[in-house]
Amino acid sequence: MHLPEIVLPADPMSDPICVHPCESVAHRFTARAQRALLLAQSHPAAAPSLQFFAQLSQLQSENAPPEAYTQLTPTPPPQAWLDRITEELHPLPQPAEAPNLCPNCSSPPQLGILKPQGDGHALYLACALCRHEWPYSRKHCPNCQSESISFATAPQLPGYQTLTCDSCKIYLHLLEQSKLPGLIPEADEIAAQPLDIWAIENGYHKLTPNLAGI
Repeated sequence: MHLPEIVLPADPMSDPICVHPCESVAHRFTARAQRALLLAQSHPAAAPSLQFFAQLSQLQSENAPPEAYTQLTPTPPPQAWLDRITEELHPLPQPAEAPNLCPNCSSPPQLGILKPQGDGHALYLACALCRHEWPYSRKHCPNCQSESISFATAPQLPGYQTLTCDSCKIYLHLLEQSKLPGLIPEADEIAAQPLDIWAIENGYHKLTPNLAGI
């Protein structure tokens, strides 16, 4: 399959693209494809995954048929992965009351975003499906809600933290908004692969794998 070329704007960092409901679905997915390609240039360890995610997002922007996605992988992808791609394009409202699930569609979080608030930062969880963001306690695990959490960083990834829980053994990346200009959370999260490797080697598993399979 021939994938269309994804053209980066001349200076994508100078004019961050809004990916909220004010924009069309196609624009949202094109924006994150561009962001993934930009990140691939500065994060070589994660470049193959970011380039894969860019191709996937471009197909989503074109509302490509299911068979187009199967050609992105050397072997047939799991049906659950294909279902998630379809559901992301058209998430169904299904409100949840649990504080660690998306209040819009009841899906678990993909990652966390640290947003400036007062003299510090407030934590917002970002849905793995509809990408809605909602506030959450910084003291509790986003899975089991225990307080047995720790945080890890890597010098080559400023603006990234990895939350780990010793009760349920999950991990989740946190992205510091003020240190990541042009942030598109679901693309920027893929760039954290050195922290993924560290977490997995230390016995943790990601709360929700991303669409690049990590």
